[in-house]
Amino acid sequence: MQGKEVRARFHIYNNYRDSGKLTPLIFFALIAVVVLCLIVALDIIFKPDGVDVLVEFNGLFFDLLIFGILLTIYDTWSRRRERINTLHDQLDDFWDWKSEEGILRKVGIIKRLIEFNHPTSRMTAIYLSEQVDLSKLRSSKFKV
Repeated sequence: MQGKEVRARFHIYNNYRDSGKLTPLIFFALIAVVVLCLIVALDIIFKPDGVDVLVEFNGLFFDLLIFGILLTIYDTWSRRRERINTLHDQLDDFWDWKSEEGILRKVGIIKRLIEFNHPTSRMTAIYLSEQVDLSKLRSSKFKV
């Protein structure tokens, strides 16, 4: 049983190595070992005070936390703006499409814009069927 298990582990290692995923793993492991050795060497040479290290660690941690929160907020905002612009571009593309599918797509885009609480000011003279009742869409402000 031991021989089969060892061969199976070796087989998994070979597949992982051949896929090219092992090289970055080894690279980052070596970098981690070098950085760890450097930290230990600097600790032996300079003998830093524990309070200074704690202060620097707290500063670094809160900087990363603040920048992480700001970047997350900015990323969320920019993705929302990009999605709204994409929806407006799609609505512009489907402007004169008068088939049933086109009408359903335009209504779907309008619903998604309403979900984003974004005004649909570029909707003047858009063709929709008389069968579509936009007043039933929640929080819509359409004039018929």
